[in-house]
Amino acid sequence: MSIEDDYRRKLASNPEGEVDFVTVEITHSLLSKRYLIVRGTSELTATLETGETVTFEPSPMNTVNAANNSDLDQQASFTLPDVGNVLDDEMSRIPLSNQEWPVFTFRRFISTDLSAPCDGPVSYDLQALSQSKGIFTADVGVPRLNERPTGLLATPTDIPLLRGILA
Repeated sequence: MSIEDDYRRKLASNPEGEVDFVTVEITHSLLSKRYLIVRGTSELTATLETGETVTFEPSPMNTVNAANNSDLDQQASFTLPDVGNVLDDEMSRIPLSNQEWPVFTFRRFISTDLSAPCDGPVSYDLQALSQSKGIFTADVGVPRLNERPTGLLATPTDIPLLRGILA
């Protein structure tokens, strides 16, 4: 059986003793290090899809997974405690004028096989960041390819099929 099959079985029957681990990796060229975080109270050593074995630091993280919309836009959210404002300070290292977005990579592992993710990797760009009373929340989404303006207006003259939509 493959890792995906094990995960499907877990989702379908939730066998006793099997746990899935939600992880997030935060990267950017201006951060002092790559952040590897797992939801829970214990470290997790697992192998990424690249074959690299890494250790994720535990955190009581809350994740809101992405939803598939009809507009091709996916958004997710990661909220975790940041008592010492470490993550907030790290994000301050990135100037607002920087064109490179921090990348949040979501993965899920299943306890029966940590040799590769059973779900993911899914990479999101940072879209909004908030810090309040020791809580770090990152709202993330698909790369902002859809938001780049082309300078062209879509009019019924240029695209006749728009007449039916606009009517």
